[in-house]
Amino acid sequence: AAGFSVGTSDALIYIRWNRFESRHASLDESYEFWVQGWAAYDTANVIVSGNSFLNVGEMAVKLKPGYDSTKLDARENFWGTTNEPIIESMIWDKNDDITTAGYIAYKPFLRNSHADVPGESSAPVHPSSLPPLPTTIPESPDMTTVGGIVQADTLWTADKSPYHVVDMIQIPQDITLTIEPGVEVIDDMASKPHKEMFIVHGKILAHGIESQPVIFDGMGREDGSAIFSLDGASETAALDLRHTLLQNARIFCHPCDTGSIQLRHSKLLNLRENSYIWYPKSDTHIEHNIFSNAAGFSVGTSDALIYIRWNRFESRHASLDESYEFWVQGWAAYDTANVIVSGNSFLNVGEMAVKLKPGYDSTKLDARENFWGT
Repeated sequence: AAGFSVGTSDALIYIRWNRFESRHASLDESYEFWVQGWAAYDTANVIVSGNSFLNVGEMAVKLKPGYDSTKLDARENFWGTTNEPIIESMIWDKNDDITTAGYIAYKPFLRNSHADVPGESSAPVHPSSLPPLPTTIPESPDMTTVGGIVQADTLWTADKSPYHVVDMIQIPQDITLTIEPGVEVIDDMASKPHKEMFIVHGKILAHGIESQPVIFDGMGREDGSAIFSLDGASETAALDLRHTLLQNARIFCHPCDTGSIQLRHSKLLNLRENSYIWYPKSDTHIEHNIFSNAAGFSVGTSDALIYIRWNRFESRHASLDESYEFWVQGWAAYDTANVIVSGNSFLNVGEMAVKLKPGYDSTKLDARENFWGT
């Protein structure tokens, strides 16, 4: 069978004394849970208690990523095991995805099925009888595998390159990931479709040099997503890239939400969709870059200037939908905010370069002092 995705603003939702045995085989990966909470405002709550979750090691309860007003109480359940790391692997919360609203309490937990659960009571399961927890993929001598939440300031060095991303890298607020020149970062998430390589709520500093750029390679996966996302980030988030190669991915950054974006002296190659810059709180600089068989930017700002300067726009990706065939589209620029497009070379002569989005009445874009190829 399948479970429940729940939201509440005025009432309590009780899910108690149930026996969850096995999920339907046709469930999509994103729906593989028994209970997912996506809203619980004020005094409302989702109480998951007294249940038996018998598909040990599989997802049982979850807070939906990207929803910031939800909570779920999962204390006093039987998880088919007393092994706490295995129980924690059956719970999805801020320990697993920094865009979730918080943490799910699960202690104390039951050591066997509650007497009110229908069906035959389950005997306690000894941890040694269970399969071991999945571990990080073993590293070969010439690669490093990475994934999950970065718990402390971290440095990726060239001697441990390439870094294979086997699960989405999450940079929490106040954490910095620094990447040395010459490092190559490869999307190796074939088993996890439609996931970004990086969710950035803290900072990424990737400063290559001309002879040793930092390479981010999406490997051309059709089911891939953006290289970077700042979804749900605060104004302290920062993406600072210099002398990088960003290639073979669906999108460079989507959404670039609220934080600071600095992209300089880089090459963007084989990117299939436009990046989305959403109301940055500090000035954004996209400067001295080359775009080849790539896509551009759809931008809005209310507090900051967005500078797109001294770039070489060579050719757009052939798969771009007609409505997205531009290099820079402005859809919001309130008050003193503006989008400054200057000093660039637009070399696909006769094709759309800059655009104000129709139907949006509070936007502007300054495109003086560019070379248009003619």
